[in-house]
Amino acid sequence: MKIDLLGDKVLLRPQERETVTDGGIVLTGDAVPEGVQYAEVMYVGVGLRDGDTFTTSLVKVGQTVVHNIALPLTMEVNGEELHLLSESSIIGVIY
Repeated sequence: MKIDLLGDKVLLRPQERETVTDGGIVLTGDAVPEGVQYAEVMYVGVGLRDGDTFTTSLVKVGQTVVHNIALPLTMEVNGEELHLLSESSIIGVIY
């Protein structure tokens, strides 16, 4: 299925919540801060138009981002659960 997202919408593939401390300890599941979700960017909308100004998305397909877990709309695409939300709901990009 091909999806053309409108505006600043972003479609994300949720990832297992995992992080590594400065000491190299891997934290998974409940040890990661509550309320956030890591996800891979799958599709990105065309951007927003405000009068004569057009703003493209700051996130790119393939990047890992963190977002508020309560915000996305969950949908199934090709048998896979994905999250749909506005780019403004993304907290940051993980490098």
